[in-house]
Amino acid sequence: MGTIEEFRIAIPQADLDGFGFSGPTRERGWNVNRIARAWDELMRRLGYARYGAQGGDWGSGISRELGVIVPEHVIGVHLNMLSPYVSGDAPELDARDQERVERLRRFRLAGSGYGAIQATRPQTVGYGLTDSPAGQLAWIAEKFGEWTDGGLGAVDRDQMLADIAEYWSEFDRGGHFAAMEEPDLLVADVREFFRRFR
Repeated sequence: MGTIEEFRIAIPQADLDGFGFSGPTRERGWNVNRIARAWDELMRRLGYARYGAQGGDWGSGISRELGVIVPEHVIGVHLNMLSPYVSGDAPELDARDQERVERLRRFRLAGSGYGAIQATRPQTVGYGLTDSPAGQLAWIAEKFGEWTDGGLGAVDRDQMLADIAEYWSEFDRGGHFAAMEEPDLLVADVREFFRRFR
């Protein structure tokens, strides 16, 4: 198969259509599947017939989809976020996984209101956040505070401010923003994951 240096890892999570530095989408239908197909096309146009995909947050769903729809191009998929969808009781899970599922249920009940607002009233919240740097900071900083292990102190303040202006390994530290909280752990995990495909 060649050496790991011959492959490239696709990590375009920071620039999903309609996010970050990308322009607004001009048509509907940019779901996880369509974005995965666009990423695959991008990698092929860049000259990579085979590549690895790594993702967290939305990138985890898109990277997973790449492995499903174009397995002939993807040598492996590394995710640093996985949201289990468990309904009802799950007695086959151990105590640690039961707690994870319970934490996810609590989040869906009390912590996911931002998603409902962004999905149903994007213009309203968008105008408010665009017009107010303090509002934008509060909106995003709240997520850093809630979604990291250790709250706002888990990510370097300058890095967080710059951000405001993507298989299974368990670590004893790091949260939702793993690439910023514990970059060395994440890089080592990604390298170890792709080492098997040499």
